[in-house]
This record gives sequence, C-alpha cells and structure tokens, in this order.
Amino acid sequence: MAEGQSMEVRAYATSLGEAGFFGVLAHGQSYLNAVYLLLSFPLGIFYFVFLTTGLLLGIGLSIIGVGLLILLVVLAAARGLADWERLLNGWLLGVTLPGPAHRSESWRHPLASLRKYLGDPHTWKGLAYLLIKFPFGVFTFVVTVFLFASTLGFLLAPVLYHFVRFRIYNWHIVSAEEALLCLAIGLILALLSVHVLNGLASLWRALSVGLLSTATAPQPDRKTGRKTGPVIIP
Repeated sequence: MAEGQSMEVRAYATSLGEAGFFGVLAHGQSYLNAVYLLLSFPLGIFYFVFLTTGLLLGIGLSIIGVGLLILLVVLAAARGLADWERLLNGWLLGVTLPGPAHRSESWRHPLASLRKYLGDPHTWKGLAYLLIKFPFGVFTFVVTVFLFASTLGFLLAPVLYHFVRFRIYNWHIVSAEEALLCLAIGLILALLSVHVLNGLASLWRALSVGLLSTATAPQPDRKTGRKTGPVIIP
C-alpha cells in the first residue's frame, strides 16, 4: 500500500481512537460506517450479477464479434461503477480516492478501446473490488443486522415484556429485574457493536484504498533525497 494511502487509513483510525472507548457512540462517523456496511449488500449483489452476466455473455459471443462490443460496454460500466464507489467512500467512509483520468472513448473503434481497457491495471483492480464487494458485503451486512437486532432486542426488553411474552433467544423475560438486566446487556452490546462495525468499516477502507486509489507511493528526489508524490489528507 502506498505511503500516502497508509496515512489515510491511519488518520481514520486515529480520528475514532481520539473519541475514546465510549465516545464512539457519539461520533458521527460510526453511524456513517453502519450505513456503508448496510449498503454493501444490495450494491454487491447488483455488481456481481451485472458484471458476471455481462462478462460471460461477452466472452461467449466474442466469436461472432458482437461479444467484443458487449465486453467494451461492461468494462466501461465497471469503470463508472468504480468511480461511484470512490464517491461513496468519500461520502460515508471519509476517504479520498483519486481515480484514473477518463478520456472519451472512440466507439467507432471499439476494438482499440477494448484493448486499452484490458491493458489498464486500474480496470482489473476496479473489477476485483466490485466482485469482492458481493461476498464481503454479505458478510458485513449479516454481522451488522445481527448486532443491530440483538442490541435493539435487549434495549427494548423493559418495555416489551409488559405487553407480550417476550423472549430473547431462549431467555423468557418475565420480571422487572430480568428486563433491567437486559437493558444493561443492551447498553454494553451497543458499545461493543459500534466498535465491531467500525473495525469492519476500517477493513473496507483499506480494501478501497488498495484497489480503487490511483495514488502512488512518494518517490525520493535524486538531488534532495526527499520524497515527493501524492499524499492524501483526509
């Protein structure tokens, strides 16, 4: 990972770290992280279905020529989706991800444009990110929903057990003492859940920086010995 990109991830961790163990509950970034994790599931499904269908169709029909045009459309769309992910990372995860410079493609010469896409490493890195988003997005979504539902169940126990036969997993709540114990557990679980979700968001940030950013590591100047190059400031 480039030095400037590493600084970006460390700055993110420092920002939440400065909030303190309990302060993360009041830190706005914690809730933006949760939104990003929830969005990863539907976006990951869409990316996976669209890209796998388009790529397989394009490869299958490439023998008759029309498949090459389909591949060009899919790869161009993948570059656009990668740009959308860079924006989403900036809005929700607070990370700046410079992308490759886009030039208008000549659709009169689709084969030349296709060769350019295939020869660009950013095309393959972007595709890898979009495809990885499906399995990793499913995992983070399941963890997020499980923690949210469990926390909410414990926190609402003091109210709900008055009106319904309330049960959390195999624990039937039948007394005020048990309900208050559930409330205490819910508060602890809420705090731990926020830390877990922030950790998952940090993994997403590191993955995004590694696959979507085009920033390169600073290189030492031959005369001064100082490093020059892009440094990302959050």
